[in-house]
Amino acid sequence: MTWELYFTTLKLIIILFLRLTMCLESAVISKGNDRLANVTQTISRLLDGYDIRLRPNFGGDPLYVGMDLTIASFDSISEVNMDYTITMYLNQYWKDERLAFSDEEEILTLSGDFAEKIWVPDTFFANDKNSFLHDVTERNKLVRLNGDGSITYGMRFTTTLACMMDLHYYPLDSQNCTVEIESYGYTVTDVVMYWKEWPVRGVEDAELPQFTIIGYETNDRIEQLATGSYQRLSLSFKLQRNIGYFVFQTYLPSILIVMLSWVSFWINHEATRATLALV
Repeated sequence: MTWELYFTTLKLIIILFLRLTMCLESAVISKGNDRLANVTQTISRLLDGYDIRLRPNFGGDPLYVGMDLTIASFDSISEVNMDYTITMYLNQYWKDERLAFSDEEEILTLSGDFAEKIWVPDTFFANDKNSFLHDVTERNKLVRLNGDGSITYGMRFTTTLACMMDLHYYPLDSQNCTVEIESYGYTVTDVVMYWKEWPVRGVEDAELPQFTIIGYETNDRIEQLATGSYQRLSLSFKLQRNIGYFVFQTYLPSILIVMLSWVSFWINHEATRATLALV
């Protein structure tokens, strides 16, 4: 009887444990489904009646848009075309009170497609020649929405930018190449861009065979154009050419070829075959 009672009790304990586990799993799943439903309803509510054509605080004070960059790589520099190519991450920050959904510090990380449903700055690069947004395996875009309506909008792309170079002192020269960021359509009465506290990252890790990046600086200015006054952010890279690279790639081979040609002067003129062999 003692063993039968023991096994019966153990069986009941196991059954109770399994049922409790199932109840907890159901509660977790139910809670997850409730949160998913709440988030879906929240997003639908925010976009209901949202006018993508109007900037935040339309008709009021200018909208402040923060910027920061992370340099992924310096891909190439061309003296012939007077340009350089870099891959970078561009993050933009602004606040759209129409998208506020909570008083708490809650953050929603959304797909990049969400950016097509809300107002985003019409940012462009004033010295751009050619650019493309990376799309493997998906379009490299990031959208984060805070409860108070603050938005983080990031993207990864490769761009070729114009860089006017002074080559008078080549190959002992140094160059300044810039990234010029500006709003295409919004003047300073509508949108004011500014650099964040840490505006640039990744420069220290970037490497180039022909140049050394000896520094960079950021600044901003008002650009006066025919259509109005626009805020322009500028990032300038100070590039010092590596003389050692050109010594081994250009000068040393040229010197060796010239020295080799002198050997023909030390060969007896009657040694025709040897002279022809050098030629």
